[in-house]
Amino acid sequence: MPRTADDVRARLRKRLHDKSLLREEARRVAQERDALQAKHTKETINKIVELKIDKAKGEALLSDLDGLVEQIQVDVDDAKTEDERAGPVLALERLAEQRKELLKNDADWAWSIRHLEEHLKLLRGS
Repeated sequence: MPRTADDVRARLRKRLHDKSLLREEARRVAQERDALQAKHTKETINKIVELKIDKAKGEALLSDLDGLVEQIQVDVDDAKTEDERAGPVLALERLAEQRKELLKNDADWAWSIRHLEEHLKLLRGS
């Protein structure tokens, strides 16, 4: 059955319309992907900044803790009796536990920062 010129034109219009819809859908999907990637990049950067702040605070706290330990150690050294030594020694033990926990947190923060920075490089395509 021969096709008429109108049938051919209608079919071509439909093809063009379908291609146009596909291009529009592809453009929309690309925009959504880019927006999601930008959002994820921003969240990653914010998390890295937050972790670096926490790490800096932890390092400052470690420094303060070390100064406190030195002061208490002087008290232990100056103590003349075992009773005078007992309180400062107990404080030193507790501070040693806190220092150990702070060092663990510092290592965790450093690890997280490193991995998030690697992830950020991948997000940015570097």
